[in-house]
Amino acid sequence: LAILIGWLSGQAQVNAPTVHCISVDEVTGDVTLTWTPPADPNGQFFAYLLQVSNNQTGPFTDITVPTIGTTSYTHTVNANLGMWFYRVRTIYVNAGVQDTSAAQQGTLRTMLPQFVNTTDSTARVGWNATVTGGLPGDATDYDVYRRMGAGNPWQLIGTRPLANRLFLDSFKVCSEDIAFKVEIANAQGNCVSSSAVIEQLFEDNTAPD
Repeated sequence: LAILIGWLSGQAQVNAPTVHCISVDEVTGDVTLTWTPPADPNGQFFAYLLQVSNNQTGPFTDITVPTIGTTSYTHTVNANLGMWFYRVRTIYVNAGVQDTSAAQQGTLRTMLPQFVNTTDSTARVGWNATVTGGLPGDATDYDVYRRMGAGNPWQLIGTRPLANRLFLDSFKVCSEDIAFKVEIANAQGNCVSSSAVIEQLFEDNTAPD
C-alpha cells in the first residue's frame, strides 16, 4: 500500500545499487565496481548511472548501464597511475518522467597505496579507504601483499584493521624491485577490493666489512 501511494503521488523511486567492491586490475589498471541491484517492484528502472572522475571534485563523466540485473562494471582506465572517484546512482521513470536517485554511498574511490617513508631495508606503506567506514560487507581487516621482483608471486605479509591503514615492512635485498598492494574481502558482494600496485627499486646501501 505504501508503495502504491508513493507511486500515485509521484514519490516512488528506485534506489541506487549497493556497491560492495572497487577493484583495480594490477596489470591494466582497469577498475571494476561490484554491487547488489536495488529493488524495483514497479518496474521503473531505466539504467544505472556511474559518474566517474580522476578528481574528487570533478568534473564527472557519465556512464550508463542499461540492465538492472547487471552486478558489476569495468571502467577502462589506469588506476595504477592515480586515484579514480565514482558516484553510483540509478535512473528511473517516475510518473512518466525520468529521475535520478541520490548517490547514497557518497563519492567512492579506488585504493592507492603510497610509500610514506623508506630505507634500503624497510618500507612504510599507507593507503586510503574506498569510503569512510568501508563498504557494506567489508571484512574487518585489510590484507597487505608484497612481490619481490616482477613476475614473482604475491605474498601475504600482514593484515591491518580498518582504522589503521599503515603497514611497516622489512626485508633484506641487494637490489630488487619490490611491489605492494592491499586487498579487503567483501562477504555480501562475494568480491574483493584490490588497490593499485606501487613498486620501487630497493638497494642495500650497507658498507662492506
